[in-house]
Amino acid sequence: MWHHTTGWIRRSPQFWCRVRQSIPSALQTLTIKLIQGSPPAYLPPKHVPTLKQDSGTYFRDPNAARYPLFPLEPAIRALLTSKPDFDCSNVDIAGCGSTLGCLVSAARGEERTFHFGIERIGNTVFLVRQGASPKEVMEGVRGYGHTFPEAYTTWDADVKGSASHQRLTQYRFGNLHCLIRSESDGYFPDLVVRKCKADGSAIPNGDDASGLQSAAASLSVSEKVIGKPDKLVIQIAGHEIPQAAIFDLKTRSAHRNVDIDEFLPRLWVNQIPNFIIARHDSGKFQDIQRKDIRAAVKDWEQKNEGMLGRLHTVLSQLIKMTEQADCSRIQVTREMLGPLRIRKATQDWSALPTKLKMRWEGKAPAEETLSDSDSEGEGQDDYLKF
Repeated sequence: MWHHTTGWIRRSPQFWCRVRQSIPSALQTLTIKLIQGSPPAYLPPKHVPTLKQDSGTYFRDPNAARYPLFPLEPAIRALLTSKPDFDCSNVDIAGCGSTLGCLVSAARGEERTFHFGIERIGNTVFLVRQGASPKEVMEGVRGYGHTFPEAYTTWDADVKGSASHQRLTQYRFGNLHCLIRSESDGYFPDLVVRKCKADGSAIPNGDDASGLQSAAASLSVSEKVIGKPDKLVIQIAGHEIPQAAIFDLKTRSAHRNVDIDEFLPRLWVNQIPNFIIARHDSGKFQDIQRKDIRAAVKDWEQKNEGMLGRLHTVLSQLIKMTEQADCSRIQVTREMLGPLRIRKATQDWSALPTKLKMRWEGKAPAEETLSDSDSEGEGQDDYLKF
């Protein structure tokens, strides 16, 4: 667990989840494997292989591609299924690490164009990533960012066949309680303390160092295009992996310099403690560096207090905007180095289906349909600057 001296981040329990894609002949379903779910384990091959470069189709947002109407729904259902007593009213910000990362880039003054929606549900504002299309793909994919983890990590038997592992992590950013979903590349088995079940089989411990109870809920999405699933199916699978064992990874050519600083903002947003830099020579990885990145992230946080202060101010302003009754849904856009452009939502979309919204708000459940179906007026643009 991080012990921050700047006061920006205080990490709380983590929530894990696993999702697998199931395609029966007569019905398409998106299957959420959860409680506890588990990411792939880092198990390098005995003999160093020469890998082929990445090829195929890769979505920019696999969650939206698999479930375009409500990309956050599987994660929220996983959370509330595994933790039915979870206090939703205490969450200020909920969304994916990518969307929050966009705001970090803007606060850092980086050139980046993005677009996302915000909806207030109860006391929480949901940040919903909105690309050009839910099935927008990454163009010109090169390198070994997919083939390396396929060769060097292994899914446990009960979650084998999963396409990705995603985690919900909650933490405090100043006075804001955040719930962030992010993808995890894997975990280090040697960082998981094992204890035995009643039958003598080994299971991993949770991260008890913080004195906080861990909970489980996670989600994984197939990267193949299969169309809109007809329903979500929740299953029990996996086992608890503590956040302290989780890693992110990047691959680079042995002939390129690696600047660790470029990865720190993402690691900060997702609170990932470990990092792998794998360098290759024509697909042969003989320089793999494993790093405990916590001290570097803490140092980055301290050096960027001013930027983080601007980020906190903008998040607080966005929250305040949605408190107006006629402005519970807004759109946020930014072009290159411009300011944030804020306007009232004009399209029919929602962060969650109605029934799940009502559960998040603590109200009686209702029929699960799209809310806010009536079109809204154009509204005026507002602007926020960091």
